[in-house]
Amino acid sequence: MLSSSKASSESVFATSTSSANTSSSATAAAPACKPCCACPDTRTVRDECVITFGEESAKCQDLIKAHQDCMRSMGFNI
Repeated sequence: MLSSSKASSESVFATSTSSANTSSSATAAAPACKPCCACPDTRTVRDECVITFGEESAKCQDLIKAHQDCMRSMGFNI
């Protein structure tokens, strides 16, 4: 009986710890919008380049970086 109580309290602790970590990081730098709505201009040209030339293409690297910079400036951690 003692071992099941210990396992139960361990799972409650793990759940509450992960919830606390998630909520504290979310409030620290909460983006103003969803990722799908952020930086539409840089996302569009990046996507077109990646579809046309491939993600590894040197032609797309500056566009990918510009989109990442835009996303970071809006509060997203990428």
